[in-house]
Amino acid sequence: MFAHKPLKLVLKTSGRKIYCHRIASYFIKSIDFVPYFFNEKEGQKKSEDYKEYFVESHKEQKILMCLFNSGTFFYFWHVFFDGYHCGRANIENFPFTFSLKSTIENGLIQLSEKIKSSDKTNCNRRETYYKSTGKVIYDEFSPSKSKSIIDEIDCLLAQHYELTDEELDFIINYDIKYRMGRDVREETEKEDSCHARSFFNLLQESKRLSDLLN
Repeated sequence: MFAHKPLKLVLKTSGRKIYCHRIASYFIKSIDFVPYFFNEKEGQKKSEDYKEYFVESHKEQKILMCLFNSGTFFYFWHVFFDGYHCGRANIENFPFTFSLKSTIENGLIQLSEKIKSSDKTNCNRRETYYKSTGKVIYDEFSPSKSKSIIDEIDCLLAQHYELTDEELDFIINYDIKYRMGRDVREETEKEDSCHARSFFNLLQESKRLSDLLN
């Protein structure tokens, strides 16, 4: 994975936008449209929790939206960062290049439309109140309901990163009992723990070799 250069080398200062929510827990929320947000102090606007990232083309926009929603990115973020904030440093340091096989590229573009449609279908408008801004109305997404699409994205990314079947299976099922609210047997927990150490050691070694080469 760390044979790829970090995203900061391909992100732009203007162009096509991808929005990524700066606070994450069990899923990273990334979209290519501005969700509804309103407060009594400022009116309707873009929520400051959604940070903008720019790429050159429509194709790259669709691919990165898939990437940020993926379990592959979630695992990287969860291992190397604080597991709560998803800011610019988290995004820019993820290893990824756009040198994709056409089958992977086309597949990700198609899946970007599927996950976008799922996000809009599984969106609820919420209302709350803050002393500083008054009434707040916003769109709340349920990314766990798009998990099957996210798994498809990870299958394509596994080809791009040349992951083994075992590594892909680990990513798809990483932390799943908490992310999806499922009960998992104790034996599965032991197996996941073993796989986690193995895959984490692989990532650390790849990063070490990458640092040496650079």
